[in-house]
Formats: sequence, structure tokens, C-alpha cells
Amino acid sequence: MAGIFSSLSSYCILLVFIIVADLSLCTAQNDKQVYIVYMGSLPTGEYSPTSHHLSLLEEIVEGRSADGALVRSYNRSFNAFAARLSHAEVERISGLKEVVSVFPSRRSQLLTTRSWDFMGFPENVKRNPTVESNIIIGVIDTGIWPESESFSDKGFGPPPAKWKGTCAGGKNFTCNKYLSSLLLCFLLLLHHTDRRIIDKTVLGNGQTFVGSSVNSFALNGTKIPLIYGKAVTSNCTEDDAWSCWVNCMNSSLVKGKIVICDMTDTSVTDEAFRARALGSIMLNDTFEDVSNVVPLPASSLNPHDSDLVMSYLKSTKNPQATILKSEITEHNTAPVVASFSSRGPNNIAPEILKVWELL
Repeated sequence: MAGIFSSLSSYCILLVFIIVADLSLCTAQNDKQVYIVYMGSLPTGEYSPTSHHLSLLEEIVEGRSADGALVRSYNRSFNAFAARLSHAEVERISGLKEVVSVFPSRRSQLLTTRSWDFMGFPENVKRNPTVESNIIIGVIDTGIWPESESFSDKGFGPPPAKWKGTCAGGKNFTCNKYLSSLLLCFLLLLHHTDRRIIDKTVLGNGQTFVGSSVNSFALNGTKIPLIYGKAVTSNCTEDDAWSCWVNCMNSSLVKGKIVICDMTDTSVTDEAFRARALGSIMLNDTFEDVSNVVPLPASSLNPHDSDLVMSYLKSTKNPQATILKSEITEHNTAPVVASFSSRGPNNIAPEILKVWELL
């Protein structure tokens, strides 16, 4: 009998030991979380990112395999991997010379996809699997061909030193200075969008006009002298002067003023910026649903508001105005076809009826 009790006691002790060990292992696993280990750009030549990532993990993980710690290798546009690590392991891998930075992986809530609510199709809507099945939605994106003349970097200088990051090429894709500059441009999504980016022009008499541009500059309500493009040139034709054509503005005449131009194009704001104007008002904009990125306070006005601005300019001895910083407003009529878009069918693919851009 004593032998039986002794065996049972030994069995119970062994069982408790196994349970405690298992709990310790679970606790150790729970102490680990997923981190992103960033290693910069991909090396040139023969290189296997995944093999390199596993070899680094073999150096720092304890009590488990590198394969078990690795979550994912990133090996296309940049060199990095995700791994489940303890705090001590993070400290060790951060000290390796190949590693640029280590930060926790986190789940982000998307802020730019409001399509379901926008279309009146919330997540709690009643579903119909029969109707929803066997439907294929195709999106064709062929990308760009860097060798095209459209992307030539002829005449482009080197990128400014303050620009960060790189344009990473790959198989059948060559970067150049033009493509690198595109990384800093805003591309406004013109389809399925119920928001608009606007700015406001306030004249010296208090009249306010809503225009369009992506204007991140603030004049703080300061009233700036207004001047017409025709009056700030001495070497261009009258038509070119009205339009504020390239190299038409005399910097000594336009400096410190808001210049009014009869053309709506990014070349206008670039020319105004070159001539050291403080701002630009572009008249007779027929594409009110397009907001261009501008290098100085600027706004594009529709033909009706343009006439009122010109009337103020001609009837006021010292005309002034200010341009307010851009803001986002609701686009209550969306979705609509963008003003600059082809209504279809397209000559290239007449068998496909499609609208190129929606707002």
C-alpha cells in the first residue's frame, strides 16, 4: 500500500512539474510579440534576403528555431523582416550592424477607405450569398514604362539633399530623376470620393470666393496687394502676359504681391513662385473638381467669380486680397463623372464602355 501511495505521489509531482513547465513556456511565448526589423535598401548582386534574415535570427533567438521566430521576409522594395521576439532579443538584434531600426508591428485602421458607407452598404447589411457568389471584379493596372519619353529626366538636376528615401528599381524597372520627383507629389483620388479640397480667396472688400488647390500655406489673413499679369511684364505679348506665361513676369514688379492670371495651369504657380510673388489667383477655371498641388498660396476660380475679382481689381485704387489655407469639405453630389474625363467609349478599346474618372 505504501508503495502505491509513493508511486501516486511521484506521479502527482511529475504532473505538477509538467504543468508548471508548460505554463512557463506559454508565459515565455506570450512575452514575445511581432517586431519589424528594417535593414534599409536591398543589396545589389546575388543576395537571398530570407536566408540572411534567418541567419540573423539564429544569432539572437533562444530556446527555439529561427524558422519558428520568423513571421515574414520583405524582399522586393526594401530589406526587412517580421519576427516574434522577446524584449531581450529586440535589444540584441538592434545592436547588429546590418539593422537600421526595430519597431513593434501594429495594426492600423485604414482612414482612406470609406467606400462601403459612401455607397450605403454598411457592414451589418443583410447578405445574400447566392447573388453575391460567382462574381469577378477585374482591375487592370499595367503600371508604367520608365523608358517612355513621358518619363524622361532630361534637364532634371539632382534631388535636393533634404529629400529622404530612394526610388528602388528592380527587374525591368529603371529609376531616374523624374520618377524620384514623383514620390513627393500628391495624387488626388478622383473616383468614389465624397470629399473635396478647396481654398478661399478673400478680397479687400470682404467678398469671399471658393476655389480649388492643395494650398498648405497660411497668409494668416494678411491682405496682400493684387496685380494683374498684364501689368508685370515688359518682354511678352499681351496674351502671354495675361496668362502669366513662363518667363513673362518681372520679379521686381510682382515680388510681394498676389498676381492674377488668365490661365489655370501648374505652370502659372511655378512662374509666380519663380518671380517671388506671395500668391497667385488663376481665373476662368473650367475644371472646378481638380485641386492641383501648388508651391505658394494660390487658388483657381470659376468664370463667374473671376469676373467679380476683375471688377474689384478695376474699380479699386489699392486692391488687396488674401488666400486662406486649404480645407476639406463634403462633396454632396458624388459620385459624378470628373469634368476632364472622357464619357466613353474609348477609341483604343471601343468594345469596353467605361468612364475613366469618377468624383
